Amino acid sequence: MKKIFMSRQFKIVVDILLIAVLILFCVSYDDEEILGSYWKSSHCITGLIWISLILVHVAQHWKFTKMLVMAKVMRRNKITAFTTLFFVMLIISIMMMAVTFDVTFIQFHGLPGKLFLLFVVIHIIQKFKKFLLMFKKY
Repeated sequence: MKKIFMSRQFKIVVDILLIAVLILFCVSYDDEEILGSYWKSSHCITGLIWISLILVHVAQHWKFTKMLVMAKVMRRNKITAFTTLFFVMLIISIMMMAVTFDVTFIQFHGLPGKLFLLFVVIHIIQKFKKFLLMFKKY
């Protein structure tokens, strides 16, 4: 199972799903829908799917993720370091909303969410050439 999970093909599938769900997530965003019934909104559902895929992606790149805590690596990979920081802040804001069942944390959730999205797009652009090389090998 671990061999399949770490295989190049599975990594490609996860990356494609991440991009597809991110696009769906951004297209389905609606302020009125979110404020009305947050936990049933398409924003929330696609967000939870996307977070699940992100966790798979992080697990697939765990060796690099562990290296991120070293200051030397963080200085060289600022985009990935900031992406990780804003992801952690985003998860904290979601947990705060889930524990309290109070959508007043949407204000706090919005800022790290937008910053995380910005750094994810930069991360995708930065890694796109490497991503295309994965296809070229087949």
